[in-house]
Amino acid sequence: MVAETHCDPCAFQRKTAYAISFCTECDENLCYECLKYHNAQWQNNDHTVTNFISIYRCTICKNMDKDVEAVTFCLECKEKLCKDCVNKHKSTKSSRGHTFDNSYLCQQSLDKSDISTQQPIIQDHVDFVEQHNEDNTEAIIQNECTDIDEPTRIDCGEIKTRPTTSLLQKCEKLVYHH
Repeated sequence: MVAETHCDPCAFQRKTAYAISFCTECDENLCYECLKYHNAQWQNNDHTVTNFISIYRCTICKNMDKDVEAVTFCLECKEKLCKDCVNKHKSTKSSRGHTFDNSYLCQQSLDKSDISTQQPIIQDHVDFVEQHNEDNTEAIIQNECTDIDEPTRIDCGEIKTRPTTSLLQKCEKLVYHH
């Protein structure tokens, strides 16, 4: 699950931090601090870094060192699958009758059990916005809100007129009052 993914550089240093982004070239999940360090290095200028919340990679392809977007989720195997792997999965005798849930990738972050695990990721987004409050505030908030709105269904329009901590307060209400 996305919310349970930890930062690879931090894990190497025996630290625990939630990943908020993924670098395709480095093939690493990055937390906010490691993302800042990564982006500050000139040799990484041409790297493609994507917000981790929006990334769902095919589990099977990832195990074969391929980076392919998942399109569905096998409920029996608990795996995210790309289009090609779905076809192979359906034709394989042992998994022929499995159930696929195309909405799972969109809905998994809405489960009550997942909301609490997303709080650290949302906090990283809030920290990011607050730390860059003086520089290009409107563009940063718009970018962060686009990333947060879809998986959590939190209306980020509110933080454009109120302090950015209102997002975290709204998340806490979702976690503790559901």
